[in-house]
Amino acid sequence: MRFLHISDVHLGYQQYGSKERFNDFSAVFLHMVEQAIEQQVDFLLIAGDLFEKRTVDPLAMRVAVEGLRMLREAGIPVLAVEGNHEKAHYRDQYSWVDFLDGLGYLHLLNPRFKEERVILEPYGEEGGAYLDLPGGVRVYGLKYYGASTGKVFGLFTQALAEIDHSDVQFTILMAHAGLEGQLPRYSGTLTHNDLAPLREQIDYLALGHIHKPYTVEGWIYNPGSPETWSIEETAWPETVSYTHLRAHET
Repeated sequence: MRFLHISDVHLGYQQYGSKERFNDFSAVFLHMVEQAIEQQVDFLLIAGDLFEKRTVDPLAMRVAVEGLRMLREAGIPVLAVEGNHEKAHYRDQYSWVDFLDGLGYLHLLNPRFKEERVILEPYGEEGGAYLDLPGGVRVYGLKYYGASTGKVFGLFTQALAEIDHSDVQFTILMAHAGLEGQLPRYSGTLTHNDLAPLREQIDYLALGHIHKPYTVEGWIYNPGSPETWSIEETAWPETVSYTHLRAHET
């Protein structure tokens, strides 16, 4: 099994008001798509913030559709969660990532809630919390929850313990959430105590949100933003690749 884990692409970001920077963010997304196809990955994960803002620039949407179309034609499923930059306004029920899901370009994952409980249902016409892929791979998804992230993870952990995983060989949880200690003065992050109960049930935690790439304890992965989004990010060391390509046998 091989998959590509990316996040924080921020399509549509015209940094410094520069058209060239807009093009840079577009070009790196299409390059990652080409790499996914060239490497013949089994699926691609987008851990939030595909877009820079909730009101998507038409040209940014065009780039997104072009890349996702290439992946669909190559037979590579795309699974995604919604990030904080692209989430719908409070009164809206439909985001532009929902729109791409409705057109069949990606599978948008997130559980529903009922009476302070997380309901983990398989992905279908109305969405769902997880998708089963060939080879016994199951991918769960959690969108951005801000200050409520720790509470949501606790409820998710409780619900996960009640699910039968006897037919699942490899379990991935994808979430748009940061991890404590990775950046100074960064609020709304997950603590190690939040994640400890998941260790026995999740093989790969695919995070997004924080733009700095990091790996923790051999099961928590954050690829970071593929393009430099702010001046502070230039101080971070370059990585060998701005994508996270993992190969596993199942």
